[in-house]
Amino acid sequence: MTKAVLELNDHQLKLTVGKQSWHSTGFATLTNNSALFGEQAQQQTRLQPRVSYNQYWNLLSLAPIETTNPKFRHYGDFAYQQLLELTGQAGTIDEMILCVPASFDREQLSLLLGIFGQFPFKIVGLVDSSVAAVANTALTGRVVYLDIQLHQCLLTELSVNEKVQVKRTDIIAGTGLTQLYQHWAKFLSTQFIQQCRFDPLHEADTEQQLYDALDALLYSKNDEIQLDIKGKQIKLNRQSLLRHTQSLFEPVLKALSHIGSINTLLVSERIATIPELFNALDAPITISKNTSVDNCLAQQKHICPADGGLSLITQLPAIQVPVVQGQATGKNNIQQKSTHVLLKSDAYPLGEKPMYIVTDKELSLTTERNGKTHFSLTNSAGKLSITALNGREVLINGQPNSKDVKLGNGDVLSFDYCSGYLTLINVVKGEHC
Repeated sequence: MTKAVLELNDHQLKLTVGKQSWHSTGFATLTNNSALFGEQAQQQTRLQPRVSYNQYWNLLSLAPIETTNPKFRHYGDFAYQQLLELTGQAGTIDEMILCVPASFDREQLSLLLGIFGQFPFKIVGLVDSSVAAVANTALTGRVVYLDIQLHQCLLTELSVNEKVQVKRTDIIAGTGLTQLYQHWAKFLSTQFIQQCRFDPLHEADTEQQLYDALDALLYSKNDEIQLDIKGKQIKLNRQSLLRHTQSLFEPVLKALSHIGSINTLLVSERIATIPELFNALDAPITISKNTSVDNCLAQQKHICPADGGLSLITQLPAIQVPVVQGQATGKNNIQQKSTHVLLKSDAYPLGEKPMYIVTDKELSLTTERNGKTHFSLTNSAGKLSITALNGREVLINGQPNSKDVKLGNGDVLSFDYCSGYLTLINVVKGEHC
């Protein structure tokens, strides 16, 4: 039986079946007989503004709208046609789990399920996107998940103990990617005028070229920006662009400050591509692009009710990590030497060479460092220590890692976005048994 997971975000719909994924951005452009969706439509927004739409997911409803095509009477028609096109790419689907943002109200969820009632597969689960992002991860306490859409940011506070549970969500309007692109386009247009005496916003075709370049700019990590439009070229530093658009996200930072002290700030991969926001956050941790899908599948028995009834899941069981009480409270001052690290039922010897830890979907250990290794466990002069290689977080006995923590026997290491844990042990030689 083929099971799919659909992550709904008006910036990008992502459909995953097995190891394959298909994407479609939340843009539509009407044609004489039908409509273009996704990137094809996005590339027409400035050329054909009167028949281009990008609010139909954000404002999903059956309220009538004026269009030039009688097939599209309301935003629900846009949603149906885009979903039909996206799911058609995946072939046969038997069951689907929907991962939806908290910005969808009850009426919109009801309409969405009604739309899927016209499809040949069955919706078996409906889960809040923030819960899907945080579930099945080794976190504790107050957790905030920040995501961005086309027209707004979503700031969700969750409580993580025995359960991952949504406490509240703030919808911060006017801070989405649409507004970011408008800020960028205005600033870059000014740069073209100053450097080339050329305004790309003056004509539809050059305005479209400028907006097309913004997607690449969003994912670029280069400090120097070079844009070429209609033979005109500008060069500038990314920092100047950052300074110009940073004020856009002040409402997001203000909303974060109102929440107060938290244990962990998680951000979507979309947030991590925006230095104007990401660099202003306090110790953000980025979830990987497959985290929500993996968590949905790992927790499907809690997301998909056995009786077939559907309700929005806003809480899921959390990973329970064993805690060594004395070590967690700092009362255990005697550190016994560990000879092995225990993963499930297998004990791996700790020698002079570092042990490398991979924390993807499941924990694994290797003696060779590569692009997939996230931590190193080293044993130097009898002192055992763990080092993050890529900014990920490790919890020691359920507590955040600290530089002055000394690892010892019985300590439990758990990791964000990864099921399972490691235990440091001392293997007694046979003659002492």
